[in-house]
Amino acid sequence: MKFNALVPESPYIFRYLAYALLSQAKQSVYDYKYFSNVRFKGGSSASLEKKIESIGDVDFNVKGVKHTLNALVSGTDTLSFLVVKDGKIIFQHYSDGVREETPLLSYSVTKSFFSSYLSRLQQFGVFSFSDMLDQHNQSMPSFIGKRTIQSLMNMESGIRYIHGKSPSTDMVRFWLSPNVRNDLLSIKQDVSGQSYFLYNDIHLHLLYRMLDNKLFDVASDFYHSIWKSFDMTYDGLLMQDSSKRKWLKMDGGLSLTAYDMAKFGQIYLNNGKVNENQILPLEWCQDIKKSTNTRMDLEYWDLYRQINHRWYPVFKEGRTYYKNFWWGTEQENGPNDIYAMGILGQFVYVSSKNNVVIVRQGNSWGIEGWWPSIFEKLAEKVNEII
Repeated sequence: MKFNALVPESPYIFRYLAYALLSQAKQSVYDYKYFSNVRFKGGSSASLEKKIESIGDVDFNVKGVKHTLNALVSGTDTLSFLVVKDGKIIFQHYSDGVREETPLLSYSVTKSFFSSYLSRLQQFGVFSFSDMLDQHNQSMPSFIGKRTIQSLMNMESGIRYIHGKSPSTDMVRFWLSPNVRNDLLSIKQDVSGQSYFLYNDIHLHLLYRMLDNKLFDVASDFYHSIWKSFDMTYDGLLMQDSSKRKWLKMDGGLSLTAYDMAKFGQIYLNNGKVNENQILPLEWCQDIKKSTNTRMDLEYWDLYRQINHRWYPVFKEGRTYYKNFWWGTEQENGPNDIYAMGILGQFVYVSSKNNVVIVRQGNSWGIEGWWPSIFEKLAEKVNEII
């Protein structure tokens, strides 16, 4: 896909300045237009059945606050919102020109698609999650070589990652870099070691680099292994760092429709099955819905306490975990709820015990609270009334 020529791909500082000017320094679900993209063709004949129910005015409580779906989707900068129950779309909302076939940038929901791809590659013996990174990629800084693939997928600390909007921060540099492969050679060690959780995109780039060294054409393999196997209905786009380097932005560069996000969630609800075919490993899907082999103690989240991050109050509740590029919320009965989450409030929320999938796409977070808490109560309410 042709990108906006007003944003040069290099040098980096020119790209940063042009991007900041045109975007008004505000991220958007349409930011894919500033990057070159690989297009993945959809066209599946298999579709989610629609059985629209009158649930927009049904109220449900989250921590004493009453919500309705209609109020949530109308006052929170929400562009699309789908509720799927028992494999059927029972509620849908689209606004501001977005339609069922409109792809929007999913940001970090991409990470959960990428982890699905990694699960298939491990299943086929390309690597093991317990492997050290230097078993597959020996050209990285020495401090990173002894990290396991699993530790990177769990976002354990050890790599410096500076947040912020200036061009010198790691967050911005790796998002706008025209040559991510080269920039990875200059990553720095975090003095905190590996005792904490530290969410950052460099983990994704390191694992993509490992695949790029091992596979002939990652884009083509991802298309056949994931997009086509997942039976996606509409076309999707995956951003590249530049048209010259063609580095796939598995950190957050996948644009797709809410409809196909719902199909993705349904695959995890069905423990890896697509049209009755076991596409993802059963054990992988089941394991993500368990908090075993994860840390949920306050010390693990302490870096977020130190910076007074908005996520920290949620971590303090002691029910949240992160595993294999998926988030999870512990449930008393049945499998845990899991979700893929993007920075502007993009979500694929899977509640297996309620047989519900919820998708939200927005151009901002849109609320003061925590969307997963809302989705959890909504899924319970839907299960009660339908």
